[in-house]
Amino acid sequence: MIPIHPQAYPGDPDRLRWVIPAGVLHCTGRLAAVPPPLDALLSDGTLAEIVAEPTAVVARLGRAVPGRSTAPGYAPPCTSPSNTPTNGVR
Repeated sequence: MIPIHPQAYPGDPDRLRWVIPAGVLHCTGRLAAVPPPLDALLSDGTLAEIVAEPTAVVARLGRAVPGRSTAPGYAPPCTSPSNTPTNGVR
């Protein structure tokens, strides 16, 4: 198992960096092929791209994400397991 953890991408709320140990990936740049679950997210526009860095994989949100906003300070509401908005309260 490879340890990973998410990290905000400085200055770009549409990106999320998944930090991984150095040496796990042997390439950098935009990935030409990804596993099927990620490929489906790229195909439907949920993700715009996935880029490999020496110690991270960076995913950028696509324009097809419903309710997506790039307004400063925007945070989507939390949802319960039934997908009912809870306005941040669980």
